[in-house]
Amino acid sequence: WYAFSTSPPDSRLLRYKFAVLFLTIQVTIILIDSNSLLLNLKLSSILVLYYPSIIFHLRMSFSLA
Repeated sequence: WYAFSTSPPDSRLLRYKFAVLFLTIQVTIILIDSNSLLLNLKLSSILVLYYPSIIFHLRMSFSLA
């Protein structure tokens, strides 16, 4: 916990911004090209891979904010 609390706050903000940007891009792509099943499957797999780490970073950010 001390290692996290001593890290600069802008790095947590950066991770939060990245998570929001990442999800926004995915939603936008899905809305633009919802006909492409392959693309949706790819995005789903990417989201499944990265979602836990994003949620973890968000939890860390909010719990220490």
